Amino acid sequence: MLNINYYKEKVIRMEEAKFDTIFLADVSHIGRGMIPHYLSVFEGMTILSALSMVTKHIGLMATIATSYANPFTVACRLMSLDKISNGRAGYVEPVRSCSLQPDAFIKIRFISDEKRIPGSG
Repeated sequence: MLNINYYKEKVIRMEEAKFDTIFLADVSHIGRGMIPHYLSVFEGMTILSALSMVTKHIGLMATIATSYANPFTVACRLMSLDKISNGRAGYVEPVRSCSLQPDAFIKIRFISDEKRIPGSG
C-alpha cells in the first residue's frame, strides 16, 4: 500500500543519490482497466508539499491537468508549493491521453452577489 512513508523514504533516497527532480504523474480520470495503483495515489501537489519538508535540494514536479482545474487554482497551488519548498516547484501540462478527457477548460460561472448574499447590492 502506498502511503506518505513510502514516498518519504523514496524521495530521501533520491536526494541522497543526487537526483535533480522527482516527478509525479497525476491521474485525471478513473475507468475500467486502470492499474489499481492509480486508485490509491495522492494528488501531486499535496504529496510534493509534504515531501518538501523532508528534502532540501531536489526539484518537485507534478502534472496538473488544466482541462479540469481552474487556472487561478492551478496558479495558487503551484505558487504555494514553490513558497513551501523555497523555489523548487514545477509542473507539466499532461497531454490528452483519453477520450474521456474534455477538449478544453470549462469556465466557472460565478453567482452574482445579489443572489449569493441576501440584501447585498
